[in-house]
Amino acid sequence: MCILGDRRGTAAIEFGLVALPFFLIILAVFDLGRYALTINSLETLASTWARAVIISCDTPTNAVQGTVGTCNGSGLPSPTTTQINNIAPFLAVGGYTTTVTPSAGTSTITVTASSNFSTLFSWLLGWSRLNNPSVSVSLRF
Repeated sequence: MCILGDRRGTAAIEFGLVALPFFLIILAVFDLGRYALTINSLETLASTWARAVIISCDTPTNAVQGTVGTCNGSGLPSPTTTQINNIAPFLAVGGYTTTVTPSAGTSTITVTASSNFSTLFSWLLGWSRLNNPSVSVSLRF
């Protein structure tokens, strides 16, 4: 018999004390990884679409004049859902919607890509900064 008393069940109690914080940290790492992958996919989508808009709307005459040609203002093309899924396939996972909004300035094309993505810990910790990420890319032409 042990002098200090019965030690049966000590390992189970220690595991119970350590397991919850450990698994919360693991889930937080995965969740922040999903967030980083979403931001990276939005950046890829915005930059790829900005290049596509410049290529499809620009002509040699417009390049000399410094205008976007026929694709000015509201006439800029937006990608279809299939094009979004081909450019950034991760954004289609999870049922999140992605919007791409191109706009033209005098010598720049700006494309903003946003998603209604939300992290698991945003509601748990009350962090709303990580919800609905948005990325803007501006390219000069």
